[in-house]
Amino acid sequence: MRLRAASHGLDVALGSLDSVDGEVTPPGFTSAYVVRDRSVALDDASTGTVVVAMHALSGGSAPGNAFIDPTTGTTMVGAGDLIDVATTRYTVTQVRRVPKPDLAFDEYLWIPAAGRLIVITCVPREGTAARDNLVVIAQATPTP
Repeated sequence: MRLRAASHGLDVALGSLDSVDGEVTPPGFTSAYVVRDRSVALDDASTGTVVVAMHALSGGSAPGNAFIDPTTGTTMVGAGDLIDVATTRYTVTQVRRVPKPDLAFDEYLWIPAAGRLIVITCVPREGTAARDNLVVIAQATPTP
């Protein structure tokens, strides 16, 4: 299974993980990961929210770098962009920055909704740990 955002040159393997005490930490830097305990199964994407996490790196390469420029912090993804997760196509509706400590408590993000996608990546900072997450919110759309 893959996560693809063709207009951003992103095409990566899709693994899975569980959050720990509300924190989402992808185990690798080359894949995206479905957050099992916060997400419906991919086969059930039309009935609930799929949550995917991936890293972005300053001074390196990671999948999240397709959505955030690590040198400037500029968001590279926006409303109308397409993201394919396994066999479901989503259209981005909103992009937000959320402070890392607030992510687990942001009630809006965790409300289950049919056909919804949440993609989380960090906003890297040169020489120090990321303080914020970039959160991409999308809705399932028919595949042509």
